[in-house]
Amino acid sequence: MLLLADLGIGASIIQAEELDDDDYRAIQALVTVFNTIAFALTLLGAPLIAAFFEEPALVPILRTMSLNFLLLSLYVVPQSKLVRNLLFERKAKVDLATSVVSAITALGFAYFGFGVWSLVAGTLATHVLRAIGFNTAVGDFVVPRFSLERGARFIRFGSVIVLDRMLWFAYANMDITIAGKLLGPEALGFYTVALTLAAIPLDKVMPVLTQVAFPAVSRIQDDAERVRQNMLRALRYGNLIFLPVFWGMAWVAPDAIPILLGPEWQRVVIPFQLTCLVLPLKAVAALLPPGLFGLGRPMVNVWNMVVSLVLLSIGFGVGARWGVVGLAAAWLFVYPVVFVIITTRALPIFGIKWSEVLDAWRGGLISALLMSIAVLLVQTLLVDLSPLIRLIISIITGVASYLLAMIVIDRPVLTELRGLVSR
Repeated sequence: MLLLADLGIGASIIQAEELDDDDYRAIQALVTVFNTIAFALTLLGAPLIAAFFEEPALVPILRTMSLNFLLLSLYVVPQSKLVRNLLFERKAKVDLATSVVSAITALGFAYFGFGVWSLVAGTLATHVLRAIGFNTAVGDFVVPRFSLERGARFIRFGSVIVLDRMLWFAYANMDITIAGKLLGPEALGFYTVALTLAAIPLDKVMPVLTQVAFPAVSRIQDDAERVRQNMLRALRYGNLIFLPVFWGMAWVAPDAIPILLGPEWQRVVIPFQLTCLVLPLKAVAALLPPGLFGLGRPMVNVWNMVVSLVLLSIGFGVGARWGVVGLAAAWLFVYPVVFVIITTRALPIFGIKWSEVLDAWRGGLISALLMSIAVLLVQTLLVDLSPLIRLIISIITGVASYLLAMIVIDRPVLTELRGLVSR
C-alpha cells in the first residue's frame, strides 16, 4: 500500500510545467483522502492479515504502522516541491537528519528490550521527522481543498506512475519469489547474498542520479535538442563508469568474496560474477525511466516493464532448474535481450539513434575489455601468491589499465567527465 500511497502525484508535481496554489491545494486534498482510506483499511484489516499469517502479534504492529499513511500525507507535496525546484541540498539535510534520528530511535528501543517494536518505532520516527522536516524546508503548509477538476490531470499521470511502480515491484522481486518457491531457503540465501553484493554500487548511486534526472528533464522538456544531448551524455557516462566497476568486481570475486565473507561463502562467487557481468546494462537502462517521465511519456516505461517482467520470469523459471547458478545465468542471457528491446523503444523518444549510443560507448567498452584481459592475466601469473596480495594487485592493475586505455582511446570524454566531477 505504501507503493500506492501518494497516487503517483508526487511525480506529477515534478513533471508538470506550471502549477499554482490552487493546484497544490487540490493535490494535497487527494493525497489526504487516499492516505486516510489506506490508514482505515490497514487499521481494520489487521486481524485478517494476522489470521492469514497465523500470527496474532501482527495486529497491534499493523495498527500502529497504519499511522504512517497519515504522516506520509503531510509531506508528499512539500517533498515533491523541493525536488521540482531542484532544491536537493535542503532535501538532503532532511533525509540525513531523518536517517540518523530514526536509526538512533530503533537502536535505543532495541537496547531497552522492545524487540520488533524497535523497528516500528524507527519507521514511525522516519515519517514524523519527514513530515516536520520537509514542511519546514519548504516554509509553508498547503491547506487541502478538494477539487476533482483540478486534480484529474494529476490523477491521470499519477495512475500510470503507480502502475509502473507495481510492475517494477513484481519485476524486482520475481527472481527472489521463484528462488524461494523452487529452490528453498538455503539456496535463496546464497542467491540473495550474491545479488545484494553485486548490486551495492547500483543501489548507492542510481537513486541519486534518477532523483536529479527526472526534474532536470522536466525543466527542459520543451527543448528537444537539449534533452537529446543530455540523455546521450548520461548514457555515455553511465557506460564509462559502470562497465569497469562491475566487470572489475566480477574478475576479483574469487579472491574478494572468501576474504570478505569467509571460505564458506565460496558458493556465492559464480552467481555473483554472472550477475556483475550484466549489471552495467541494468545501470544504463535505469537512466531511461526518469527521462521518459520527465517528457511526460510514462506509458513507454510501463510497457518496458511488462516486457522485462514477462521475459525475465520465463528466464528465471527455466534457470531455476540449475539452481542458484541457473538463476544468475538467466540474468546474463535474458537481460541483454530485454535491454535491447526496451532501449530500442525508448531511444526515439529522446531523438537518439542506436548508432550514436554505440559510438558513445565505444571507448568505455574497449577499455573495459582491455582491463579485463589485464586483470585475468595478472591473476593467472600470480596464482601462487596469497589471495589478499593477489586481490590488491588485481585491483591496482584494473584501475591503471582502464585509465590508461581510456587516455589512449577516448581522452576527451575522460577529460570532460573529470571537469564535471570537479565542479
